[in-house]
Amino acid sequence: MLDIVRLYETIHRRKYTMLPFNTERSYTYLNNLRDACAAKILIVGCKSHSKYDTLPTFDIDQISSKMNNYDIIVLDKYICRLKNTEIKSIINILINNKKSFIFSGYSTYLNMNIDNHDKMFRPIDITKYPFNITNNSSVIKQQYSKKHVILYGICIVTIIHGNWIGPRILYKVAMLGLILSLFVFPRKKVLYITA
Repeated sequence: MLDIVRLYETIHRRKYTMLPFNTERSYTYLNNLRDACAAKILIVGCKSHSKYDTLPTFDIDQISSKMNNYDIIVLDKYICRLKNTEIKSIINILINNKKSFIFSGYSTYLNMNIDNHDKMFRPIDITKYPFNITNNSSVIKQQYSKKHVILYGICIVTIIHGNWIGPRILYKVAMLGLILSLFVFPRKKVLYITA
């Protein structure tokens, strides 16, 4: 019997040798920053990368032991799966040690910084309550995910088509719900917090 999980892991371990193009995550905002200040960068919460040093875990002890060797610490998007207390403790360690860091998170029009108990992905914006970090911070990148925009567009076209063919109350409720969901529609927000 074919083990799909092992096959998937094998392909991803060898993806750089098997594919003619690079499928590695690109950090365009880091390229500009690295070239401008010649800083040593550590990406926390990311698997191995060919251009940057990485730490695959958000363990506070490991971050504390490695952060003195780097100028900028990048907290990758998977930090959104941690509890608010864990995120606060990581940020406090970086601020107390006067380390510049980049927080790669997601923002919405509503404050969605609810606490996470099941390690699920949710939008985290550290400029809003309960984090309220606004001092020495600047937005490097802010954009909507192309995948979410395409999915949202398909939903709008489908609901409009349903209203056009058979105007029912269910389609009108679905259209209203889709319009109101713009308030919780996540957009990528990358903050640079200087020490």
